[in-house]
Amino acid sequence: MPDPAAAAAAAQAWFADLPRPRSALPPWLEHCGSLAARLLAAERPAIPLHGDLHHDNVLAFEGRGWLAIDPKGLPGERAFDYTPLFLTPDLCGPGIHAAARPERFHARLHPACMRAGLGHDHLLRWIAASAGLSAAWPRADRRATDINQAVAGMALAAVDGG
Repeated sequence: MPDPAAAAAAAQAWFADLPRPRSALPPWLEHCGSLAARLLAAERPAIPLHGDLHHDNVLAFEGRGWLAIDPKGLPGERAFDYTPLFLTPDLCGPGIHAAARPERFHARLHPACMRAGLGHDHLLRWIAASAGLSAAWPRADRRATDINQAVAGMALAAVDGG
């Protein structure tokens, strides 16, 4: 089990670009940043996370089965590892329109929460925080930011609107 203080420091470093941006943030990103700060400040058990667990990083290997590749080794709250499932599909290839479609987003939410044993609002908050983080990273391009904004908007609306 990772040391809680070390895990908190690692998670804070991971999200550093969101709470301390290099320029003024649009309101939706400010909302994601304040949400991330509250989530990171909450005392939750820290466990080793993959950190980038999405369908392009889970591969079938003959004789070995399905394996997750490219782990980031981030200690943190386990809900964070479920957020790439909601963010990355559209970024993995041209013409894929899954992440930003409300019906697809909401169809994934309940099964993910049930399998993970997470509350809807808790996962939605982490999805919004993670979308904000992805959009705040300096390497984010316009297309990625648009997708992250759409996903964050759906998550924030579901949490804020009940």
